[in-house]
Amino acid sequence: AWAVVLFRLIVRPMVAAPVRALLTVAAVALGVAVIVAVDLASEASMGSFRSSLESLEGSASYEITQVGGIAETVYGDLVRLAEPLGFSPRIESFALLPETGEQVALFGVDLVGDTMLGEQGAMPRPDVSELIDDSSVWATESLGVPAGDTLELLVGDRRLALEVRGLLDSTIAAAGRFIELHPGNRDAAYGYYLIAMSHYEQISDVERDQETTQRALQALQDVVRRFPGSTYARDARLKIDLTRDHLAGKEMTVGRYYLRRGSPIAAIGRFRRVVELYQTTSHTPEALHRLTEAYLALGVPGEAQTAAAVLGHNYPGSEWYQRSYALLTGADLKPEADEGSWISRVFGDLL
Repeated sequence: AWAVVLFRLIVRPMVAAPVRALLTVAAVALGVAVIVAVDLASEASMGSFRSSLESLEGSASYEITQVGGIAETVYGDLVRLAEPLGFSPRIESFALLPETGEQVALFGVDLVGDTMLGEQGAMPRPDVSELIDDSSVWATESLGVPAGDTLELLVGDRRLALEVRGLLDSTIAAAGRFIELHPGNRDAAYGYYLIAMSHYEQISDVERDQETTQRALQALQDVVRRFPGSTYARDARLKIDLTRDHLAGKEMTVGRYYLRRGSPIAAIGRFRRVVELYQTTSHTPEALHRLTEAYLALGVPGEAQTAAAVLGHNYPGSEWYQRSYALLTGADLKPEADEGSWISRVFGDLL
C-alpha cells in the first residue's frame, strides 16, 4: 500500500513532468547550500572578532591585577613556578588624542613570551623590528588613521608623533556586523559580550567624562537582559556593579567640587543622584554625609537631620556617620528622620 502511495505521489509526477521535478530538486539543493554557507560565514565572523579581542587582550582562565600595576619581578617569579601553568603579561596604559581629547587604550606586547605573535588573528604577524620601533604603533580602524600616516598621542606629559604601521579590526565594529547579519546565531551572546567588554575596557578615571562608562553599563545590561542564563551574563552582572560604582564616584567628585566652591544646591543635586540611582554602591554613606553637610550649609536643618538619621540607621559604624553626628551636635541638633523627606522615601524599605 505504501509503495502504491509513494508511486502515485512522487514517482508518477516526476515521470510526467521531469523538468519541474529537476527544478524542485535543484531548488532544495540550493536552499541547503545557502544554509551551510551562512553557517560557515557565521563561524568565520565569530572567529574574526574572537581573535580581535584575544589579540588585544589575551585569553586567560584567571587574571591577577593590582592598582598601579604588578611589578615585573612578580611576573618573573610566576613564570619560574614548577607548575604546568602559562603566564602572559597584560601591558596597557591610556593616551589622549590631542585634537579631540578622546582617551584611547594602549596595549603593549611581550616580545619574548607572548604567543599571539605566532597566531593568526586580527593583527597580521609583523616583523619584530616593527614592534620594537618606539616611533611606530598599530591602530584600530575606528581611529580613522590609515596605515602609513602619523598619529599624535598625549601619553602622560609627553606628546608623541607615531607612524601607523598597520590597522587592527575594531572589535566593536566586527561584533556589531556579526550580530546584525546573524542575530539568531548561537554565538550572538558572545558578540554582545564582546561589545560590552570593549566599552568596559575603555572606562576612564572619574575625573574625565563618563560617556564611555554609560555605554559600557548599557551594553552590560543588554547582555544580562538578552541572555540571563549565560556565563556571559554572570560576568556582566559583576561588572555592572563595578560600573555603577564608577558612575557614582563621578557624581561624588562633582558634588564635592560644588561643595568646596560654596554651591550647596548644585552639590545636593549630585549627591541626590547617588542615593537615588546608585544606592547599593560604596559611595552611599559618604553621599548621605555630604547631604547632611550641604543642607546645614543651606540652612535646612530638617533634611540634614534626616540624612544623618538614615546614615546612622543603615551604616551605624561608618566613619561618615560619626562625622555627620559631630556636625549636627555642633549645631545643637541630633539625627532625626522626617518621614516626609525625599531621603526617607528613597530609603523607606531600609528604615
